[in-house]
Amino acid sequence: MRILCFSIFLLLSIASGAQAPDSVSARELERHVHLLASDSLLGRGNNHGAQALAADYIASRFAQAGLEPFPLFQGFLQPFVQDNGKLVPVDTADALPVHMHNVIGMLRGKTRPNEIVLVMAHYDHLGGEKLKRGDAIYNGANDNASGTAAMLALARYFAQRGDNERTLLFCAFAGEELGLLGSNLLAGVLKPEHLVAGFNIEMIGVSQYGRNRFALVGETYGDLAKLVDRYTKLYGTRRIREAAPEKKLFYRSDNYPFAKRGVPAYTFMSSDDDDGCYHHVCDDAKRLDYAHMQNVVRTIAAVIFPVAKGAVTPQRINAYWVEQQVPGWSY
Repeated sequence: MRILCFSIFLLLSIASGAQAPDSVSARELERHVHLLASDSLLGRGNNHGAQALAADYIASRFAQAGLEPFPLFQGFLQPFVQDNGKLVPVDTADALPVHMHNVIGMLRGKTRPNEIVLVMAHYDHLGGEKLKRGDAIYNGANDNASGTAAMLALARYFAQRGDNERTLLFCAFAGEELGLLGSNLLAGVLKPEHLVAGFNIEMIGVSQYGRNRFALVGETYGDLAKLVDRYTKLYGTRRIREAAPEKKLFYRSDNYPFAKRGVPAYTFMSSDDDDGCYHHVCDDAKRLDYAHMQNVVRTIAAVIFPVAKGAVTPQRINAYWVEQQVPGWSY
């Protein structure tokens, strides 16, 4: 069937597992954001050595949680460069200038390892420099240290559970701010028929849509919203209608390279371009609402849970229809 199929197993698992995401705390999320959005990382700009420090931090959190590298790559890093407009994977030993790194960690599925569920966020931002008076650093706390912190908390949570039947692939992408480079690279490597769903997390630290409210960007392309709405009451959250179509948010974040290949890949957001500090130096860690983040991340965890267990399979996206919605659109 092409609709969400709820089995007897799911009905039992909701009762046993729905409250478990309570282990995701505001303090944990805040700790990650403060590190990733610190001045020492100089805005996590692409093709900059400070971004490599952020990649190392994410990889260390994956290792500490007990994730393993994806078999296609050496370690947790997928390094690449952009050469004459083309994405080129590189060996970490290559004598090249600083390049970009996707950071990818895996929790292998127990019984259905070839069915992959993506949990993803971009960790790059606009960079900047430290000045003698003040700074010009675009720390990107909301965009997108918030989503990266959520992805790290979810990696730890599902690793502690250790009961995912499908493989969970946690992806921190570089190059998003340059045009979805990292996610396009990975989407070109993975076979779409093995990808069950994609959960992308973007700019959830500011409650622009209202406290504990979020949008499921791309809700009209499939049936995932039905599953999301089952869990919002548990965590005091509310899914609102996504932002006006002219913002084209579905096509501007890392869900898109997978969605255009037919993967049901969606983005969770609670703010967008209209946030006053979007792509400005005022996007600092101190301005985020970590209690709001906690409730949104717990909701996302509860949504991922039955998909990871194999009890729910979201409807595939019509890739042709997705691309036809934005004729001539480019990032």
